[in-house]
Amino acid sequence: PNGLIEYINVLNQNKKPICDVFGFDDDESVIKMEIAFQWCREDYNENIYSYANSVRTHDGGTHETGLRLGITRAVNDWAVQNGVIKETQKIDGQDIREGLTAVIAVKIPEDKLQYEGQTKGKLGTPEATSAVNDFVYTNLTHYLAEHKDFAVDLIKKCQASKAARDAARKAKEAARAGKQKKTG
Repeated sequence: PNGLIEYINVLNQNKKPICDVFGFDDDESVIKMEIAFQWCREDYNENIYSYANSVRTHDGGTHETGLRLGITRAVNDWAVQNGVIKETQKIDGQDIREGLTAVIAVKIPEDKLQYEGQTKGKLGTPEATSAVNDFVYTNLTHYLAEHKDFAVDLIKKCQASKAARDAARKAKEAARAGKQKKTG
């Protein structure tokens, strides 16, 4: 009965969420959209499930690209505008999406609908990128403004992800440097 929100509740039933599932839909635009999100604490993966005209797009496509861009812009802009981070400290999209489960379903008119490949596994409609990007940015920015505690928690999770990624990169570089000295 609750569509995508219930779908994410099932997908994340054994995880520790940092927020309730929330979502947005748009039945007014040429490209109709329904999107739901939830971030979880001890999940280090990005889980995005996408659909175009009720067909599962396993390989993603332009609607997923728009979703990722919109999320990254919204979180960074909110964090900078609210003084949580400085303009020079913007967070990488991969750190923002760590622990995210999202479902996006778009309905595109037949005359604009394009898939890449014969299996319809990837959406290729160019207009979907900007439509989804703008829709997600606008709605997620508004949601973060109304749920400041969640927004601050999310930024802290993103910063922890970045710190872990940086530490892993430095350890890898140190291990490579040590190996080169031994063989050199």
